[in-house]
Amino acid sequence: MHAQDVISSLENDAFPHLGKLPIPAIDSRVILATLKVEARGVIETARRLRQRISSIFCYAIAEGVADHDPAPGIVKAMKPVPKTGRQSAMLQIEKACEVLLAAEASDATPVVKLASRLLALTAVRPGVICGVTWDEFENIDWEHDGIGGESSLWRIPSARMKLVLARKDETAFDHLVPLSRQSVAVLRACGR
Repeated sequence: MHAQDVISSLENDAFPHLGKLPIPAIDSRVILATLKVEARGVIETARRLRQRISSIFCYAIAEGVADHDPAPGIVKAMKPVPKTGRQSAMLQIEKACEVLLAAEASDATPVVKLASRLLALTAVRPGVICGVTWDEFENIDWEHDGIGGESSLWRIPSARMKLVLARKDETAFDHLVPLSRQSVAVLRACGR
């Protein structure tokens, strides 16, 4: 998925401007002109695109095709990333309910709506929901729409948790999330 995002961003925003130029013709000025995506208001996208172009030049240097990387020098000429304030936790149940109702009323896909429900019911990180696999769920009766066992559990492998690298292989650091009957209903609705 990430690799496809990288290729897509290069195909959409870099290759049309740089693709036919010989490497010696690509200098800082040309790269800066290519980063006009900043005008669309996507400052972070422009910064990522500059990094990707720089990575290509690093590879070209290693292969002996280029002798320098012109991309790093343009960072100061780019628009600064707007500072965003800290996003505080929602501490009022009314606000959380408003967010859930807005998600349900949105034109999001059914999977996104179900993921939003599971997120609210389990309080895990959004990235954990995005990467979930069916084998992480334990003691769930997938065939019946009953309440589900009291021991229904989501075992999030330590490798997917936000841990120091040395602990990512230790099963002792798996994160266990007890699943309510509502959480099990959401999982069943996903149609394993």
